[in-house]
Amino acid sequence: MPMTDLLAMLEVTATAAPSSASGLTSLQPLRDAVFTAAGCDRAMQLLWSEALVTAAAARQLACALQVPAGAAALAGLLHRIGAARLLVIIAQTETPALRAHAALRRQLAAAHELALRDALLVAWAVPAASAHAARNWSAASSAAVANKMCQVVYLAQLLKTEFLYPQFCVPQMANRVARQFGVTSASLRAARNAKSDFG
Repeated sequence: MPMTDLLAMLEVTATAAPSSASGLTSLQPLRDAVFTAAGCDRAMQLLWSEALVTAAAARQLACALQVPAGAAALAGLLHRIGAARLLVIIAQTETPALRAHAALRRQLAAAHELALRDALLVAWAVPAASAHAARNWSAASSAAVANKMCQVVYLAQLLKTEFLYPQFCVPQMANRVARQFGVTSASLRAARNAKSDFG
């Protein structure tokens, strides 16, 4: 899928009403192209949900940290794209032995997810700011990192974890990080409510 098409979809989605189904519909080609793998429906649905929730929260937080909303949403959408691509590869090449060894699958993911993500960001010619944030969002937890786009994606993924995996959420972590990054309580509340913006 050409990057210009994906950016156009995000812009349409960013202007759609939150209750509108146009967000999910406009991103369907991305889901079909990257977030679909035979025999991995549950895992792919989780990764797709993570991508959508992170993108929605990043788009909402962008204003608070004065970064372009479309670029932030794109970075949030693609921040785990390597995991989705790896699942496709595993599904296409999986043997019964690999299927039986969950630990080996986790090792493959740990070893190759980031390289696959980086290769896709380059191959798709993702704009520099979005690509940088998709690659480096986890470094934003360091107070020394001042890249606002990385901070947006980092905080958005904390909100994603809060929403999708509350059992793994550190209480008040998103609130503390938001304060550290200068995000107001109102902006954080709006980002928490944005989880359904993309469908």
